[in-house]
Amino acid sequence: MTVSPLNNRVYPDFVPPKKPPSNSVRKLIIDTDFLTYSDDAGAIAMANILQSMGYSETLGIVSDVTSNYSLPGIAAINTWYCHSNIPLSQTERITNASREPRIDSTTPEYIKDVSDSHRFPQHFDRSQTKTPLRFYKEILANENDNSVTIVAIGFLTNLNELLSSPGGKDLIRRKVRELIIQGGSPNATTDPHPAGYNLEIDLPASHNVIKDWPSPITFLPGFVGKMVQIGQEVLDISETNPIQLIYQNVTFDFKWGAYDILAVYYSILGLEEGSLEYGNVDGLGTLDFVPDPMGVVEVRTNSVWDYSIAPVAPRRFLQLKQSNTTISEKLTALLTSYGDGRPQC
Repeated sequence: MTVSPLNNRVYPDFVPPKKPPSNSVRKLIIDTDFLTYSDDAGAIAMANILQSMGYSETLGIVSDVTSNYSLPGIAAINTWYCHSNIPLSQTERITNASREPRIDSTTPEYIKDVSDSHRFPQHFDRSQTKTPLRFYKEILANENDNSVTIVAIGFLTNLNELLSSPGGKDLIRRKVRELIIQGGSPNATTDPHPAGYNLEIDLPASHNVIKDWPSPITFLPGFVGKMVQIGQEVLDISETNPIQLIYQNVTFDFKWGAYDILAVYYSILGLEEGSLEYGNVDGLGTLDFVPDPMGVVEVRTNSVWDYSIAPVAPRRFLQLKQSNTTISEKLTALLTSYGDGRPQC
């Protein structure tokens, strides 16, 4: 039996993660395609939980989808966890999409309910949001050198825009300590589509970011996230928490892989926490896309780790160090650490 540092309640399975030796607060920007699946919502919740525990500070969250419902949904999660002041950003090309239009239309549709301010209170004013490029540049410019971690749990469109903008590459080089990308695979035989959905949606942007990003990149491959599942205990948390509704709608038919959640967990706690390790410790080589027999790189493409390519900065991929069951228990314990209660803001 342990006591949760969040609210002093006792939870049988909750063990706080080990803090990094530096005991420093990780400065984080999240770039997400929050709209359809459960792991983006779980990742945003995880960032909020670890911030409440004193491990991190989320400087901002950027939506890389155009749905009008995305930012209100993110704001509802932040508000529930008492972090309604986290700045948000989204492209100006807003639509009323309630599902990602480029994937199977049978995926669950929860976003309208989650973004409903009458059901889930939120502090959100769209008139105050900035475009991703301006958002990134202003945040990075105001932070210390080599202090910001960016975790991309969606498409790389916004990051490519930053990289390609005047002064963008130098700003990244000075301010960004690490970019974590959920996607890619070091072995094309590991997964039928190992490049991953997040990288496939905007392949030109993905290729450019992976090739030219001037600070270290760490990949959390899709097959690694798939091995770690979130437990059904998440259904027993308070119905006032937006993520309970999301996991209730995204049934086990769609699986509860920890993809984005694990990427955010690593981005804050690093290797010192003990769950993950580098697959290529030396940082040599990089992720590369494999064209089809006609020489075309397109959606549903493969990726490989090419050791013959010398990257502009270290590129590494993650693999499990502990068992998938152990990591699953840790993530699930954190996501359910308020039990059926809620934080006192």
